[in-house]
Amino acid sequence: MEWDAELGVSPSLRMVRAVPRRSLIEQVVVRVLDHDMRLYRISKGEPAELDDFRSHYELALPPRGIEDRATVIHMAVSMFETAERCWELIERTDGRIGDRVAEVALVADRGVCVAKTGGPSHWSVWGAPQNCNRRSLITRLARRRRYPE
Repeated sequence: MEWDAELGVSPSLRMVRAVPRRSLIEQVVVRVLDHDMRLYRISKGEPAELDDFRSHYELALPPRGIEDRATVIHMAVSMFETAERCWELIERTDGRIGDRVAEVALVADRGVCVAKTGGPSHWSVWGAPQNCNRRSLITRLARRRRYPE
C-alpha cells in the first residue's frame, strides 16, 4: 500500500482537511448568580413561553457557530444587558429568531449561573427555565415595528 508521508495516510484514505473553526472564546468563566440581575432576552411569544427560555441543546436544535466549539454555550441561553442589543439582533435576522424582547429579572439563590460571553453586552445564562419564566421575573415584554404575527 502506498503511503503519503505528508498526511500520514494511504492515498486511498486521504480526505480533505477541514479548516478548524476558530472563535473569540478561549475559556468560559461561569459563576453562580449571587446578586439579582436584569437582562433582556429575545422572545417569540406574548406572553413569553417556557421554550423562549430553553437552550438550543434543550430544544434538540443542532449547535450553531461557537456552540460547535464550546458545548457549554450550546447549553446556555443568550441574554443581553440592554434591550437595544436584542432589537439590533432582531433587525439583523428580520425577526426570524423572535420579534419581542423580554426584560428578565434574574434572582440570586435560584440556581442560576451566568458567564460573560460573545461580546460586550452578551451573557450566557444557565438555570431551570421555570426560574427565568415566572411572571414576576418578566417585568416587561415589548414588541416592535414591522414583524407579522
